[in-house]
Amino acid sequence: MKTLRILVVDDEPRMGLVVTRAVKKFVADIDEFDERFIFEVKHVKNGDAALDIIKKTPPDIMILDYKLPGISGLDVLKECDEFALDMAVIFISAHADIETAVNATNSGAYGILLKPFSNEELQQALRKTTRYLVHRRNSENGGGASKKTELRLISIAAHELKSPLNRVEEFLYMLKDRYAGNSLDCYNYFVERNLMLVQNLRTLISNLLDLSKIETGEKIREIEEIDVGELARLITETREMEAAKKGISINLHSKTPVMIKADFNEISIIIDNLLSNAIKYNRESGKVDINIESEDGKLIIIVADNGIGMSREEASRLFTEFSRIKNEKTRFIAGTGLGLYIVKKIASLYGGEVIVTSEPDAGSVFTVIMDKEPSLATLNNAKIIAFPN
Repeated sequence: MKTLRILVVDDEPRMGLVVTRAVKKFVADIDEFDERFIFEVKHVKNGDAALDIIKKTPPDIMILDYKLPGISGLDVLKECDEFALDMAVIFISAHADIETAVNATNSGAYGILLKPFSNEELQQALRKTTRYLVHRRNSENGGGASKKTELRLISIAAHELKSPLNRVEEFLYMLKDRYAGNSLDCYNYFVERNLMLVQNLRTLISNLLDLSKIETGEKIREIEEIDVGELARLITETREMEAAKKGISINLHSKTPVMIKADFNEISIIIDNLLSNAIKYNRESGKVDINIESEDGKLIIIVADNGIGMSREEASRLFTEFSRIKNEKTRFIAGTGLGLYIVKKIASLYGGEVIVTSEPDAGSVFTVIMDKEPSLATLNNAKIIAFPN
């Protein structure tokens, strides 16, 4: 059993007690390194006091309030960065937004925890932070690559969210200023466009979270036996209403149980992304066929549609992040350009690949091939999540 030192920096007098109570009987198990950690807590109320302690006996983890009397939490973190300290920082804030996240991460923080938080939320954040710290200390690059990836993802998120948010704001001002007159019917178009933008934002946020889980940090996977045919049936049911609006039929072909040892959420992401695309890029009254097969120790998922299709050159660009096929047929189809990139990343974790064949105006076929019994050591060591959520 090892002990990690936590320094709590917060002007609320009770915050030290809150953290102390939360970790009193808490043990963070890091199974992949066969290590267990308990915590001891020290509390100071301002940044100057924190820096005095850090210069003498740096903590392993600092829980730092974003807003402090005197020098701010960001200023504390910037000074700590000059010391090149081997510690991880969790920002705590009552008002976190994308700007706060960007500023915190750019200054070197590992993650953000929103106030007020429960004991369970704090323990979860500490477990993830401890795992991150242990991995960083055991890695050759000291976590530099992981931090670089975090910063890139935060930068991407800010950039990609900005444009649709600006469009939503424009439409709302049109409504506020009665741009089209006083009749409510005149604004149906603006409302529909806003709803579409909000849905696209929701998808983008979900995809960014999935991407962060693939490219940074560590996640405890729950590996279990999954009946992929049954999982595909459940996902198909959630997409039937969306398909019905375009008159699209979904046909699932899986005669016998096809099992894989995997994380349920990751296999769900693959199937749902492929099915969502097959519906989105299909024609009116089109069809989608999903085949779940097994061959020579491999799981094979095939999703075929008779939609708008694409050229060979367009297909070659599908699996890079934020890559979208832009032409007259896709101009009004919302998308993030992350779904297939994520599908490929997950498939590769399971020793697999993604193959696409397509023809303009004839449709597309996506085939995912994965090991039914992947290396658990490889999966458990794969980088999956670095930013507490």
